[in-house]
Formats: sequence, C-alpha cells, structure tokens
Amino acid sequence: MSNLSESSLQSCIGRIKVNYFYFGFLFVFLSLIHAMHILLIDHGSLSTKFFFVVYSITQCFLQIIGLILIGGVISSYLPRFLTSVFIVFTFVLFLAQVVDFPLIRIMDMSIWYVLDFLPQESPNNFIEMLYASNVSISSWITGGVVGLIFLVFGVGFFQFTQRKVSEKPLLISYSIGATTLCVGFICLFLWDIWGISYGNVQKDASHEKALPWKATFFSPKLNSVVLNSPLKPIKEALVTNALPLKKKPPVFLFVVESLREDFITPDVAPNLSRFKKDNISFDLALSNANATQLSWFSIFHSKLPFYWSTDAKGAPPLQVLKNLGYKINLYTSSCLRYYEMDKVIFGEDKQFLDTSHYFPHDEETPVYKSDADNIKELCKTIKKSKSIDGNVFVVFLESTHFSYDWPREKGTLFKPCSDGINYLKAALSQEDLGKIKNSYRNAIHHIDYLFGKVHKRIPKDAIVIFTGDHGEEFYDQGYLFHASNLSKAQTHVPLYYKMGKNPPVVATEMTSHVDIFPSILHCIQGKKFEPSLYQGNSIFMKRSFPFLVAARYNASRTPYEFFIHNGKYKMTARFSDEHQIFKSKELKILSLFNAQDETVSYSPQIIKEEFYDALHHLFPNR
Repeated sequence: MSNLSESSLQSCIGRIKVNYFYFGFLFVFLSLIHAMHILLIDHGSLSTKFFFVVYSITQCFLQIIGLILIGGVISSYLPRFLTSVFIVFTFVLFLAQVVDFPLIRIMDMSIWYVLDFLPQESPNNFIEMLYASNVSISSWITGGVVGLIFLVFGVGFFQFTQRKVSEKPLLISYSIGATTLCVGFICLFLWDIWGISYGNVQKDASHEKALPWKATFFSPKLNSVVLNSPLKPIKEALVTNALPLKKKPPVFLFVVESLREDFITPDVAPNLSRFKKDNISFDLALSNANATQLSWFSIFHSKLPFYWSTDAKGAPPLQVLKNLGYKINLYTSSCLRYYEMDKVIFGEDKQFLDTSHYFPHDEETPVYKSDADNIKELCKTIKKSKSIDGNVFVVFLESTHFSYDWPREKGTLFKPCSDGINYLKAALSQEDLGKIKNSYRNAIHHIDYLFGKVHKRIPKDAIVIFTGDHGEEFYDQGYLFHASNLSKAQTHVPLYYKMGKNPPVVATEMTSHVDIFPSILHCIQGKKFEPSLYQGNSIFMKRSFPFLVAARYNASRTPYEFFIHNGKYKMTARFSDEHQIFKSKELKILSLFNAQDETVSYSPQIIKEEFYDALHHLFPNR
C-alpha cells in the first residue's frame, strides 16, 4: 500500500481523479440494500415506499460524493498514509451499512447503536453476549477473520480499479463536486417537502431506520407529555430481621428463556396447559422487559426495570426469605455471568445461595441436555430429601432461546422445522418462518416434558411459580426474536401461580414479574407481609398501582423506552433525555395500542383519562 496514494484519489490542478469503478460499486450496492430494506417493510403505501426508496438512493449518492471530496482533500493536502487509512474507512463504512440491514430488520438495532454500547460492556460480558447469540465462538472468530479478509479485499479492489480508471480518467473540480453536493441536498429537501405536502406519504420510524442516515429533514414530530417531576429514585428495600416461621412450604420458581404465552397450548405444552388450568393464571400477564437481565432484575428485586443496575448486590426478597429460615437453592442452565446476574440476584460471591447447581452448554453439550440434566438433578434432590420444607428452588431453563433446541434423537413432533437459523435469510424473507416456529414449538414441548417430570414429584402444599423471562416475536410486529420491540409477542408471557393447598383469594385481574415475590411472601407471611418494601403487588391484594410497566433492552444501560398498560390501552413512550432518565422531565409518546395490540390514533384525551394516575404515581410532584 506504499504507493496507494500515488494512484488513488488525487488532485490534478484543482481536480480530483475519481475512481468511478470503486465508488460506483459502493453506490449501486448500498442503494440496492437500502431500497430492498424499505420494500421488505410489511406496512406502508406504495407512495410511501416510493418516497423512501428515492430518499435512500439520494442519500447514498450524497454520501458517495462526500467521500470523493474528502478523499481528494486527503490525497492533496495530508500525509500519504492517510489516503490508505481513508480507503480502509470507506470500505468499513460500506460493510457497516451492509451489516446494518439484517440487524435492523431482525432486531431493530442499528450498527451505530451496537457500536455505541459495546465500548461500555466489560470484556467478560462481551464474551457472554457472543455466547447468548447462540453463534459459537469459533464462528465469531471465523467471522472476524472473514471481515479482515474483506477489508484487504476492499483495498485490493480499490487498487485494481484505480489502475483501470487511469486508462480512462474522470477528473472533476472541487467546485463541481461541492456544487453537486449542495444541489443534491436542496433536491432532497424539496423532495421531503413534496412528500409531506403532496405525496400522500406517511412517515414512520421503521422506514426512516432503513435509510442510510436514519432520518429525513422533516422527521415525524412525536407528541409529548410534560412530567410533574423526573422519575422518582427509590432506595433498596430495608430488609427486616423477620423471625423464622413455624410452617415453611417449599417454593419453586421456574424461569424459562424466551417463552410467549400464546404458544402454551395442549398440543405443544400439555403439562403446562393443565397446570395453568388447575391453578392461578391471568388473561394479561406481562414480563417487565423484553430482555433477560432486565426481566430477571424485576422478578427478583420486585422493582421496575428503570432501576436496573449491575451494582445491585443481592435481591431483597431473597434476603427476607433467608431471614424467615429458608434455604436458597439454584438449578441453572443459564450462565449467571451474563450482566453479572449472579451478583445482582444472589449477592456478592452468591452469599444468598445455600446450594448451586450449574449445567453449562457449549458446542459439545447441547442446550436441551443441560436442561434435562438440570431437572434430573432437581428430581434427585426432591427424591432423596425426607422433607423439602423451608427450601426455595430457583430453576433457569434455556432450550427455548434461539436457535431453539430439543432432543431430536427422540423424535420431532412439529415438522417441518429449521435446522439452525440462517439470520440473513430470515432478514430477507419470511419463507422459513413456519419452520422456525415449529422449532420453537419443539423446544417448548421439551421444556413442558421436563416440567411435567419434576412437577409430579413436588409436594401438593408447595408454592410453584412458572414464567418466561420475556416473549418471542416472529414478525408479529415487524421483527424477529426479542429485545427489539415492546410488542405483545415479546412481553406477554406465561405467569402461572400455584400457591399451596389453601391460597388467599386473588384480588387482581392482571400481573407482571414484579408481583412474583410479593405474592410468595404474602402467601407465606400472611399479616406480617410488608407490601411497601416492593414495587410489585401481591396478587392477593387490590392493586395500589393498577398498571403494568415493561421496558425495552438497552444493553448494560438503564432502559429509556417503555410502555404502561392498564388492561385496556398500552402507551409506549421514551424519556426525552435517553442518557439520564432520572433527570428527564418529558416523555415522547411513540404509540398507543388497545389490549389486542392494535394501533389506536393518538388522543390527548385517552392519555389523560387512561394514564394520568400512572404518570402521577411514577412521576409525582416533589
């Protein structure tokens, strides 16, 4: 690359020698990618799609003209090695926008968002995130090597095409380039005005995110609500030294990865369907987030996910149970190093745990086997114990995490199914969606079998809670899997309560994860239960806060997007200050849905009548 600058973008008497092969390739390929992305969006009129396709192609063109001008300046006035650096940068930018397509299409996360939060992740958590993707570490390493090869190819491609254009050079002056750039921006500005005024164009976030620059000149203005005060901070609950109880029924809490409620049917999950029918369930039961770490935090701390922090050192409800004389036992197929959940839930050095059983999975040990070994060990513990009173069993199961796993050697119930998930193909087409759903059903069926196996060994006076940490979407509202959308598919989870032989009377019509431990403790403690210690609500008490709240994944940072659900309407909002939600004094209203997750036109009257009490509770005058 030593003589790259001599044959690259260079000025000749105030002119730039344009590598039209290289930059032409970038322009055509990126234009096709972004146009295809817009056309794949499953809503929007033809006029809207046409408007955004033209917008995306124009942005690609302006991007390329800008790069050509910058390259000319670098090669003319700056040290030679920077020209080589610039060519690498142009190809990195190209690759980033290519990767951006499947990321947004599947997860509603741009590459720029990922690059923003990755530097804030610890090395250990970064590795755990790679594992959580269900792509093997060897595949990630291979992908990294392939990426480097592509960069070398990009530089080589530039050098090759530079020699070709030398035979038929194209020289443009800086003034022509700058004028083209300015005229292009003016045309784009006028195109935006035409689209708004005369083009019958309905702008929305999904179409804008498909653009190279993720925005238009006149992005849709969001409605807002001015708050009485910022989100109120809350202190960690003060755990009292409660006296041990004479009667301590065993407690079982099953938390299953990526499990949505409407897939729990008699044909897919007969044991769970029967358990649901025979015990306490709700038409509206929600996770408090669409991502694991936030949901686990809400379950075990009985706090809304706004208060998520890896600095938390142990869940207060578990400390209460310890003070009541309970032993805490962990059976997990999930890795608790993910977002330091071992410390967040069970305390520094897992001090709350009396026993811990971890069944890891890797390239040699499939997930379904880890879950099977997990339940086998739990059954063994129950069988060999004379009494399991005074024990809490926390069980994490993983088979339903994408790519979904079950013992194929024992037969596959739902066919045809996918043999692994091709993420690029899934982004381009919904052709294999039925196969992916069948794989998910098979994984749920395996979990159901394991639950049935252990449930018949659990004493009848035990407290048993079964839930999913969050749901799973299959393009129900435009995306795949989870962590991308606060849709019903990603937040409506099984949440079934079996509260011993003679439980109190249920006093609420809806529930969420923050209610789990208040309900357990209320059932165990009776009149000594202290509801004020928790943000959740015991299902045996009238709700003091008759709303449910769920927040969207935001990596290791505090979530800034959330919804409030009152059983009739769901309002999705975002803090105006995304980086400091505890200082934000305004909410941007993103959407309004009815109970069926159907879009409702924005109405200040509905916001006032349906959500005033919730907003006043979360953001009280202080």
